[in-house]
Formats: sequence, C-alpha cells, structure tokens
Amino acid sequence: MALRPASVTMQQPERFSGVVHVFSRMDPGGAELRTISVLEQTELTFDFLAMSGSGTLDLALEGDGHRVFTASMSIGGLVRAARVIGRNHYVVVHSHLGPASGPILFVAALLGVPVRVAHFRSDGVGGRKSILRSLRLVVSRALVALCATKIIGVSPGALSRGWRRGWAKDPRCSVIPNGMDARLLRERARGGIARRPDMEDRFVVANIGRAEPSKNRARAIRIWAELASARTSTLVLVGPMNELDRPHIDAARARILPSSEIVETGESTDVPGHLGMAHVLLVTSLREGLPGVVLESLAVGVPVVSSRLPGTTWIAEQLEGIAVCGLEEDDEVWVRALEEVVVSADSHAIRASFDSGPFTLEGAVPAFAALWKLDEVGGRR
Repeated sequence: MALRPASVTMQQPERFSGVVHVFSRMDPGGAELRTISVLEQTELTFDFLAMSGSGTLDLALEGDGHRVFTASMSIGGLVRAARVIGRNHYVVVHSHLGPASGPILFVAALLGVPVRVAHFRSDGVGGRKSILRSLRLVVSRALVALCATKIIGVSPGALSRGWRRGWAKDPRCSVIPNGMDARLLRERARGGIARRPDMEDRFVVANIGRAEPSKNRARAIRIWAELASARTSTLVLVGPMNELDRPHIDAARARILPSSEIVETGESTDVPGHLGMAHVLLVTSLREGLPGVVLESLAVGVPVVSSRLPGTTWIAEQLEGIAVCGLEEDDEVWVRALEEVVVSADSHAIRASFDSGPFTLEGAVPAFAALWKLDEVGGRR
C-alpha cells in the first residue's frame, strides 16, 4: 500500500499544524465530520492516517490542503504508518480509534512523538466478539495505558465505559465534548422548518442513523408504528437502512392508519433540513458516547426522545428539550414521551439552552487547540 497521499508531493503544506489524526478511514461519520469542523476553524492544515484504507472524504480533504495517508493494523501496515510518522516529525498523534488506539500510539512513542492522544467516542465496543478480537483489545488497552499522554472522552460515560471507571483519578484523562456549529445548522434547517406541518394535522418523527445494529432502528420503527396506529404521523428514516430492518418497516406499514406514512431518504447530506421538518427526533441506540444527531437536533430547537444511555443522560442534565426512556420500557411509554416532549417544547428555549451549554463549536475549538498545542504554530488568531 502506498505511503503517499493522493497529492503528488510529500512536502508539508504551508501553515502545517504538526498534527496527524488517526481514523479507520475518512468516511462521513460523526467523529470524522466533528473533527473536520474543528479543523476548519484553525486555518491550519492537518494530516490524516487512515488505518483501513481510502475513504470517500479523502479528495475533499486534500482539496482543502490536508494530506491523507493510508496504512493498516497489520505488522506491515504499522511499519508503513511508522514511516509516515517518522518522515513528518509530528508534534501530536491523535488517534480516534478509542480502545484500538494502542498499536499506533506505541509506534508514536517509539518514534518520540511528544503528544499521543487516545480519543474515546463510544460507551462500548461494537462488532463481533471473538477470543482473538478480545485478546487484541486487551493488548491494545495495555498499550494505551502505557503510551498515551492524553486520554480524551466525548462524555464522562465514554471514558467510564469505553476506557475505565477510575478515569477521573488519571491526570491524563479529560472530557472534551463534540462541538456543533449551531449557526450553520440553523441556517440549513430553515427550509425544513418552513415545511413542517401543523402537529395536529401530521405528527412528524425523524429517526437518523447508519445501517449498523447498534442504532437499533427496528425499535424506533416499532415505537413509531404504535403512535401512527392512533394518529396521522410520518416517520422520516434518514440514512441507509439495514436489510434486517426491512421486515419491521413492512410490519409497521401493515398496522398504521392509512393517512400515516414512512419516508426513507437513504443517505442524505441534508440532515439539518430533515430535523427542521420534524416535530421530534427519536433515538433508540444501544450504544452512544455522545450522539451528534441529538446535539444537532437540540441546536436547531427540535426536541428529542432518546434511549437512556450515559451520553444522552449527560446531555439531558445540561440542556433542555430531551427526554430519556429505558429500552426496557413498553412502546406505549415511548409514545407518551414523544407526545409530551413536543407539547412542552419551546424551540427558542431549547436553542438558548444549547447556546449556553458545553456543546458549541466555539467551546470545542479552544480546547482542541490547547490539546494540539496550536499556539506554538500560530494556529489561533
């Protein structure tokens, strides 16, 4: 696999930050997009090291002056990653791989990189469980403990569940929440808000996520069907659907009122528009560190009903407009929560609460600038 990015030169661009971000691949997920939004505020260029190959964001990043290198978690891939790190003399290696960050931070430590960051974004580890995978995670966690100089979580729950319960006693650990650009989100949501129907005529529920089992979208469909069997409602499913969810969609359509409907948008670049058109966002995830879509919804003033997870509970403790329900609760309990949160919602108050809370982009940028030592390269103006 080539060491060079798609750009033709290995020369560092002007105003280079000295920071490399390590991801699985640069595809448009929450972690990737939240990171890019912070980088855009610094007026610096950054490098990216994708440990699972090329992604769909590579060309856009390179067009903005960043560089994307690819490697893998194999022995050969780590050797290639070591060459990238050694040639570019990074000040910071920031791994967004959570508990799987150990090998790349070990390489960075061997090469003398002074700041080595492990970033935890989830309150659990997904994917298939196997003895070999469990063993790899044990080794990786040990390497994180040995090699990380900073351990960051998007929420307290991401650290206590994703890393370890006693994280608060470790001076390397701290919480830096994702930052949302509320102004941009509201601008993009304006068209959807203008098209939102009166709730008494049609109650619009949005469910947004990727096609992975942890999003538990089948439960959201089932909850909504309970609602839509008694009143006219639309469920807007944003994002690709898992084929295993298809029978649940068919079952829901068979029991709802003829005036109710399910709208599937597929992959969409207009998440704020879909949020704006909804009366409420429904989230039924099994695992979340700090769900970005919940913050996006609150930023535009749309209330949320979410599963009771450490990240969503933490948000609910600090912001208005979010109700949490246990996944063990009956569907009828969730339906009541959906109706009650919308009736009691004040969009202006929800937006104001978000603006004064800890999840703004303006709050995140200085925290990350300090973490990455950007003052030393003139990154903050």
